[in-house]
Amino acid sequence: MSEGILNLNYRETLDKVDSYEEYRTLFIDELNWHRVLEQNTKSICEDYLFAYPNGLYSNQTKRKVDEFVRLEKEQEIKDWNKALNHNTQSSYEKYLMSYYNGFHSNEAKRKVDEFIRVEKENRLKEQRVRDIEMAKERARQEKIEKEKKLALDKDKEAWKLTIHSNKKVDYENYLKYHYNGLHSNEAKRKIDEFMQLEKKLEEQRVRDIEIDKERVRLAKIEQEKKIALDKEKEAWNLVCKKDTTEDYKNYLKFYPNGIYTTDAKLRIEEYYNDFKELIHLNNIRIDDNYGYRNLILYSNLDMNIKELKEAKYLDISGNSLEKLPSAISYLKNLDTLIVNRNNLITLPEWIVNLTKLKELNLDANKINEYPKNMSSLINIEKLNLGDLNIKEVPLWVKELKKLECLTLWHNQDLTKLPLWIDSMEYLNSLWIGNTKINNLSSFKNLIKRENLHIDATNLDISYLKKLELQVIFKTKIRIFM
Repeated sequence: MSEGILNLNYRETLDKVDSYEEYRTLFIDELNWHRVLEQNTKSICEDYLFAYPNGLYSNQTKRKVDEFVRLEKEQEIKDWNKALNHNTQSSYEKYLMSYYNGFHSNEAKRKVDEFIRVEKENRLKEQRVRDIEMAKERARQEKIEKEKKLALDKDKEAWKLTIHSNKKVDYENYLKYHYNGLHSNEAKRKIDEFMQLEKKLEEQRVRDIEIDKERVRLAKIEQEKKIALDKEKEAWNLVCKKDTTEDYKNYLKFYPNGIYTTDAKLRIEEYYNDFKELIHLNNIRIDDNYGYRNLILYSNLDMNIKELKEAKYLDISGNSLEKLPSAISYLKNLDTLIVNRNNLITLPEWIVNLTKLKELNLDANKINEYPKNMSSLINIEKLNLGDLNIKEVPLWVKELKKLECLTLWHNQDLTKLPLWIDSMEYLNSLWIGNTKINNLSSFKNLIKRENLHIDATNLDISYLKKLELQVIFKTKIRIFM
């Protein structure tokens, strides 16, 4: 303990201490006194006096206890006056909770007992009144129940007669005299059923009349529709056969809401879109009266379409195309189609319909698949399959009976020609340079043909001497060594 908390009495007493036990007792006494000062409650003061009745601070503690007692009495007087002012059972009970043995506790208990007695008397009076009222209500209810029973018996008898007749008018009479009767809801439901049935019968009668009228009208309309539909189908078949935008436009003019309207619009739209794709290629050349020229773009798309459809020559090489523009399928007059130096992988099916083609140049593409009916191009005279990375000549070439010039150059994996090449009657020009074909000894008919031109690389010519063609050899075959 620091010197600062030691008061004078404690120091004087400490000077007189002779033993450690006495010193310890005084020290604990001093500590408890400080606890009394810190908490400053009546209970802590009483605990101190109980522990140290003759302690150093017993007199100060007693004075504190007396002060607490005085304050409690003053507070009790205030609480008692407050209870008197309220003068209720709860206010006196609240006083007793705080001062059960207080100065006014007996009077408070008497007051509470008085309130309880009065409340009990009041409850008894109220109970007597309730009993009287209940007796009256019981008598009234018995009377009502008796009247209800009589009314119920009448209700049952009336209902029994009503359901026996089972007529709408009887259900209505039941409701007239027993509107809130036991079976009133069922009577209403029955009346609704009769009314619904009557309504349905009337509606059915009207419907039957209307149906008969509608049946006649629809039959007439269907007959008219059938006649109109047959005419429209006939017109559409004729339009499809001609397959021109003018005819599709005329169809839409006469049949704006026809069954093939969507198809006609789509074909017109596809038609123009296809031609737009073709016309706007970077490189496109056609023929005119003076030779070949680049396509001129007109402000009127139809002018370009007309020019293209009249063209016999079309060159769209060098456009990096992966597929041929569909508009080419409309160019029925073409006899020359040049599409080399693109990125074509396949040819479209419609190409076999360009039956007027005499020259087809597919050089320098990536084509590895052809339409099934390529042999339909029976008028082909010049065919260029160069630089396509082919390993053998496609079989459909065999069917091109008018073929005069066949170009196979720059197919570096092509090692031989098929034997049927030897029997192609009109073939007089063969370009096989930069391939692995080095021997034509099996093609005796081809070699003997007059005016034959062969362009080759590293071709073995030793066998030609046996054919006695040395005299005209240089004019027939050009070899790049």
